[in-house]
Amino acid sequence: MKWNGRFRLSSSVLEKGETTEAKALFDEALALAPTQYKDGVQQLINEKTAPPADEAAESEAAEDEAAEGEATGDAPDAPPAE
Repeated sequence: MKWNGRFRLSSSVLEKGETTEAKALFDEALALAPTQYKDGVQQLINEKTAPPADEAAESEAAEDEAAEGEATGDAPDAPPAE
């Protein structure tokens, strides 16, 4: 099977919720893609596997809060020192 067939198959598998298998197929598609298409294929893979916009925003906000706590030395939800 050629790279574009692997890509279509991985997209179908991803839609069924089988993310681990889809990732493996996406990796195979990328490995089989001609050099001139690799960047475009990688971009499509990133778009297909990116979390929905609301989840991405929530995740980014949580990461920002965690980084802010590390930068200031604050430990949110940390138990009191004895």
